[in-house]
Amino acid sequence: MFEVIKKGLETSLQDYPGRVGFLNQGFPPSGPMDSWSFRLANIVIGNDPNEGALECQFMGPTLKFESDHIISICGADMQPKIDGQSVPMWESILVKKEQNLELSFCLSGARTYIAFSGGIKSDLWLGSKSTFHKAGVGGIEGHALQDGQKISLGESNAVIGKKILESARPKISQSNNWEIEVVRGPNDDWLNEEGYSTFLNAKWKLQARSDRTASDWMVLT
Repeated sequence: MFEVIKKGLETSLQDYPGRVGFLNQGFPPSGPMDSWSFRLANIVIGNDPNEGALECQFMGPTLKFESDHIISICGADMQPKIDGQSVPMWESILVKKEQNLELSFCLSGARTYIAFSGGIKSDLWLGSKSTFHKAGVGGIEGHALQDGQKISLGESNAVIGKKILESARPKISQSNNWEIEVVRGPNDDWLNEEGYSTFLNAKWKLQARSDRTASDWMVLT
């Protein structure tokens, strides 16, 4: 078990591939934004790659452990520390009883994943542990972590010191400029070809008013 000392920014429980097959009822898949880092975090500690883990975005949490446990941290670099001492990412590490795992703000990337050997104990909702904030379902009480929560973990059978090869890790951009793939949607007739050309060739800026469910605000620059 661990206690949430500082919740971080919208830290939530997710699993892979999420809640599939219920979009017609208004429930999107949810699941991790960076599924590659998410699955690697599980694999290196011996979990099923689909097992539930914490997704941290931009600023991570502080967690106090009530027993020894093996974990891994993969994805964006949030400068993880145990009791103030830096610890490596992309490998299985031990957090001892009464120690604090602390994640800070991102040096690169946007999302970090903390996986726990044996997984996080959480009831499935429509076949998934993934948190869907807007409906208040899945995860831990349907929402992001809150200060003071105590969260139960499964039995740990992992071995410390296992590492993900650098060649197997996803490349995390060090730049603020991105190229993204887009496809035309069901209302593609609302724009003419000149409009599509403008959309595809212009530079866009992602504003702070956004969330992980793709309610993102962009402005033309």
